[in-house]
Amino acid sequence: MDEGKTTFYLVENPRIKNSRCWYTKEKYPYNDEGGLMWSNFAGGFMPFGEKDKIIETAEAEWFTDLDWTGTFLDDDEDGAGWLSPEGKFYGCPSKQHDLHAHYILKQTVIDLTTKGWVRIEESPNSDPDKYTWFCDRRLTPGQRNWFSRAGYIIDDDD
Repeated sequence: MDEGKTTFYLVENPRIKNSRCWYTKEKYPYNDEGGLMWSNFAGGFMPFGEKDKIIETAEAEWFTDLDWTGTFLDDDEDGAGWLSPEGKFYGCPSKQHDLHAHYILKQTVIDLTTKGWVRIEESPNSDPDKYTWFCDRRLTPGQRNWFSRAGYIIDDDD
């Protein structure tokens, strides 16, 4: 292993839908046993599961240096996500936009919104198949085209 680098494990639990995530193996700090557990990017711990499947290993300095495509943060099935000014959709689980921006798109939320990206989320207190969107600028032709193809009705003022 290179000095300053950590071994990361891309792990999938087949019992949990879309569970693929990067972890490190860390000593559990909250008891005297100190056994190894999976540690995630937020510092949380999870015991090793007998059905866990290690998909890949990588050496990196930190979680942000890893390729997060194909993980739970990269999900086109939900309908939530980010829409680029060119009209390309990048799906993510609902309520995971900030993590998706940071780990998948390698940008901050402020950078994306400043550049005219659209944040598409589940509408609060409504049908789970309904989505709402937020954008700090007027929609680009590429975004308007994507919304039209996706069945949204876009007002000329949007």
